[in-house]
Formats: sequence, structure tokens, C-alpha cells
Amino acid sequence: MELILFSTGVLAGTIRVRGILNPIMSLPELMVLAMLRDKSVFVDGGVQLYRNNGTTWLGFSKYIFEIDMSAPWDATTNFTEKRIGRFGNSAMNANPPNMARGALYRGPAEDRRLFTFGGSTFLANQSDPDWKPPESDKYSLWSYDTETMAWGQYDITSAVPRRPNWGAATEAISLGIGFFLNGQIDRGSSSVMYSMTEYINGTLTHETDNQIMYLGGMIIVDLDTAMARNVSTHTLGDPRVAGGLVHGLRFGKTKNGTLVTFGGMRSGNANNNTFDNGVLIDFNTVSLCDTFNEVDVIWFNQSTSGEAPPPRIDFCVLPGVKSAKDNSSHNVYIYGGYDPTKSIMYDDVYVLSLPSFTWTKVYSGENPKFGHTCHTAGKRQMMTVGGLLDASMYGVETTGQIPNLNTTKCDKWGGVALFDLSNLTWGSSFNPYGPEYQVPKKVVDAIGGSGDGNATMTEPVSGFAYAAISTMFHPPPPTSTSPPTSSPKNPPPPKASSNAYIAGAVVGAVAGTVTIVGLIAWILHRRRRVVPLPSYEMPGESAQQKKDMKHQSQELPVEKPLVELPENHRRAELPG
Repeated sequence: MELILFSTGVLAGTIRVRGILNPIMSLPELMVLAMLRDKSVFVDGGVQLYRNNGTTWLGFSKYIFEIDMSAPWDATTNFTEKRIGRFGNSAMNANPPNMARGALYRGPAEDRRLFTFGGSTFLANQSDPDWKPPESDKYSLWSYDTETMAWGQYDITSAVPRRPNWGAATEAISLGIGFFLNGQIDRGSSSVMYSMTEYINGTLTHETDNQIMYLGGMIIVDLDTAMARNVSTHTLGDPRVAGGLVHGLRFGKTKNGTLVTFGGMRSGNANNNTFDNGVLIDFNTVSLCDTFNEVDVIWFNQSTSGEAPPPRIDFCVLPGVKSAKDNSSHNVYIYGGYDPTKSIMYDDVYVLSLPSFTWTKVYSGENPKFGHTCHTAGKRQMMTVGGLLDASMYGVETTGQIPNLNTTKCDKWGGVALFDLSNLTWGSSFNPYGPEYQVPKKVVDAIGGSGDGNATMTEPVSGFAYAAISTMFHPPPPTSTSPPTSSPKNPPPPKASSNAYIAGAVVGAVAGTVTIVGLIAWILHRRRRVVPLPSYEMPGESAQQKKDMKHQSQELPVEKPLVELPENHRRAELPG
């Protein structure tokens, strides 16, 4: 039986794979994992919608899809991709799990491996022969070598004892680090929760199918060594799911850059958390962390201004921050999302400009979606992949509560669309040779400057909430470690003639003679000087007594008259 794949948020109808028309393959649509590496975008995991002869059903994706980004293409005409089977080698005794709501990392720049982390097993259709229930949490991290096409698995249970899903994920490519912030455990990710059953009056119910457990902490994966650590996020607040996380390399107190997180959903009922009863986190506050490589990982909250997005989950964040040419602004793009408390989907694009922390709504349309991914494409495009167009599909991959699939919609661009980050327009064509990024006019109107930069708003309207945040964007000048500048040396004496040397010798000889004569005269004069006798202090005298004696007037005795020496008496000097 031939299957032609249609879906909400996937390529509708047929697509070309390596130039060959293939009517039985399509990109996954729900909760896909995707990332850009070198000249390809890889799409992993997720759920697909199948239709055949009037029958519609859901199934999980069994492949990693690679989209060529080395040349221009149009998603409606000449879109090219290839698929990669998810099969491990015999020594593993296991195949890489097919997951939704996990993370996909591209790995270090010089590495050939992709990494998948966490995720939840698709539970809405267990009739597929390749379907397997949630397995042991021992291997939450897997790798795929893009050249040898070999899979690897890594035991990181010392840091990640239970496989998480639905956390906010991003990557610091230059550092070779992947991040997974908070998240949850549900029936699809935990073999323990999957095996839990509840009976009422002897009848099996599905009351626990919707239950989740929020997870605190942030997983930091060293993609070079395939090792992980779990750091505390108590300074961030309550654990959250389905929010946004982005790494900015051009700001922070060190060259490691800074993490920025916003939005998502937190627990609304500590005793019975479900997909439906969480509390949405607004965008009036964002949180920053530039200490993720230190022992004490600290988050700082900062208030925002402008037109903040309404609270939502399952929106996508453009990986990496688009900075102005002069780094006067760093712009974060988010797109779409869903509010499960009001059953509202969004088709809008917002930009958060730093360091002014200003939100600007730059696009609004009529084709909302959620559960999709965003990727940098070329110099100034954002490519979106997959997504849900029906609110009734929310949580279906885990709860198994399947709505009427015959009413689901198809994406007019087959699940792949491109957004010009500067002109703020949507299209289906990818252009790797387009112009350089410029700050869009709507953002410039809010923060000042021009498309090239020169933003006039360089701090939040209410000021920086913490000195640490100010330092991230306005670091103090580095302390000079260079030695002090030495004073200039005396210039060399002018070149003299031989006559000058002769004159100098004569003058020196005369000066030496005068010095010797003067020394002899001084010695003779010294021999004629009367040397005064030293003064001695009388024993027993105090300082005050000496002072009194000094001021007493004494007269010579008059009993003996003065007698002059005879004239023939010779004077003599004391011997010198």
C-alpha cells in the first residue's frame, strides 16, 4: 500500500529526495528537533500525520532528515532533502530512541557528530511494528557521526538519572556546550510513569496519562567529551517547561557569553501537575546567566519594556542573537506559540532588543502554529520547520487523546517557510547569497539608531536591575598589565672633532691641579683651628637643672684683681 504523507506543518504531497521523486516521505510535523550544521539543517524526531484512501493516522518519525543549505531552493518547487535511518550497531543492543520534545545539538565546530538528548516517546499510536515503550533512562545522550553514519550512546545517569523532555534547549557552539533548562518527566520519557496504572471500581482509567513532573536544574553537556553536569537553578525560580533559551556570544563578563531565558509554563498545582493546569510565565521579565561555567551558577532577572508578547509556550527562538554591525543592539527573535489556558495559537514575530530590553512586535499574520523550530538560514533569514496548526493536537504525543484528524489543516508551504529578519516578510525561497543583516526599521524606531546600529537606548527604561547585568553589556575597561613606559633616554652627544678631545684633556688636567692645591690649603687651615673641648653632663643633673643653670647670670669673683701678662711673654697655640 502506498502512503502519501500530508500533514499540518510538513511537506504536503510529494517531495524530492536527492533529486528522486519520492511519494512516501515527508518531514515530521509535531515537536520536531532540528538544527543547522555547516551547510545542512538536520530534523530529528517528532510526529507525522499520514493519509491514505480516506484514512488518517498519526505516527512517529523514524528518520533524521537533512536539508541542503548550500544552494538556493524553493520549498514549493525544488526542495531537496535526504533521510538517515535511526539504527544503532549490533553491539549497542538498542536503536536510538524516537523522541519528541528533546534537544538536538550540532556539536563542536571541528566535530562530525550530531547529538540528541532527552525527549519523550510517542504514545498516541502503538500499533506500528517499530514502536517501543519508554526504555531505561541509562542512555539519555546519543550521537550520530555524519560521515561514518554510526550511532553512539553515552551513560550520563550520574548527572541525569531520569530522561527529561520539554525543557528549553540551546547551544554554545564555540564552546562545544549544549544546555537543557528545567523540563519535565512524563509517561513518554519515564518507564516508571509509563508502567503506572489507575483503576476506579475495577476499571482501568487514563487519569494518570496527563500527569507530569517538573524538573529543576540545568543540564550542561560537554559535547567534546560527551559528559554532563546538572547545576542548580534555584536563583531562576520555579522549574518551567516549553520556554525559550538562547545563548548570546557577544555580551557577558567573559568570552563565554550569556544565556537568556523567557516565557514558558510553571507548576500551578504541586500535588497534581498536568499538561493543562500550569501557570504561564509572562514576558515582562527575562532572566540572564553568564556564570554557567563557574561553580556558582546565578541567574539575574531584568524587567522589559515595549510591546511584550502575550504569555505562551511552544514558540520557537532563533538560535543565536542577531547583533547590529557595531554591537549597539543584540536582537532575539521569537515566533508563534500556544496558550493552553485559553486555547489561543499565535502567528506573530517579536524581537527582544538588548541591552535596552525592549520588546517590539514586527509581524502579525493569520496562520498560527506551535511546536515548530526556528533556524538561521543564510545571512538574514529565519527558516521554520514543522509545527501544529490545530490547538486540538496539543499534548497528543503523550496523552494519546487523539482528536478528529480529518479536520486537520495542511501548511501551504509544506511545513518549511523563510522569514527575512530585516524586511520582515515571509516566503518559500532560501537565498544563501542575500545581503547582510540590518536591524529592522520597526526595531530602530523603538531603540534609535539605524539599520547598521548606533542604537541610542543602551540600557533598560527602568535601569539595570543588578550591577551584574550592566556589566554583561558595559564591562569595565581591562586593567593594563603592560609594564610602565620608561622615560626616554638622553640623546647621544654630538659627534666631536679630535681638537675637542685635546681641549678636554687639557682642561681636565688643570682642574685636577687646582683641586690638589685646594685640598692642601684646606688641610693646613684645619691644623690651625682651635678644637673646642667636648661638653659633658654632670652626673645627677636633670634636664631641668641644666636648663636652669643655662639661664642663671653669674659674675666673676672680684676678690682677685685682673693681671696682665708681661710684654716679653710669648704666645703659643695649642698643639693641633
